[in-house]
Amino acid sequence: MTIKDLSNNDIAVGDPRATRALLALMNQHATIGGAAAHWGGPAAFAEMISAVHGIMFKDKTKNWYESFNFVNDAGHAENGIYALRANYGFDNLTFRDLRLFRSIESKLTGHGEAHLNPEGVFISNGPLGSGIPQAQGLAMADKIIGNNRTTICVLSDGGAMEGEAKESFAAIPGLAKKIK
Repeated sequence: MTIKDLSNNDIAVGDPRATRALLALMNQHATIGGAAAHWGGPAAFAEMISAVHGIMFKDKTKNWYESFNFVNDAGHAENGIYALRANYGFDNLTFRDLRLFRSIESKLTGHGEAHLNPEGVFISNGPLGSGIPQAQGLAMADKIIGNNRTTICVLSDGGAMEGEAKESFAAIPGLAKKIK
């Protein structure tokens, strides 16, 4: 589908309804195969992840990671990212790959593995809540070395309740005051 950005330019994004439909099929196959699957997080994040990917991949003249750090703290929402990427055709993902989600034959794990499926995710997180400090570190490093890169971190309500996340949130006012 096509949406407008703030400058009234068209941005192609994956339809969140298609993401949810693919999620339902992925989860059904995973459960039939004896693996656990998650629906709530990825279904709730579908619009946000679609918009983020539309923005991150809008500029076709350079690689996404030159402009963005994308950290997915919500590991249980990774299957929504897989569904969206297959819909876009990123990372050579196919609908058959989605059908094999969480199987022994698949590179699509329950929590994303950036080294197995790298396109669009710089860091995918397992320990809940530690994505925020990782994203904060990436953003600070970019600031220090002069990179003009945007850091995006997807965080769930559960992740925000973890100690590491709370410590990172507490650091934000001081860092902002020092323009860091």
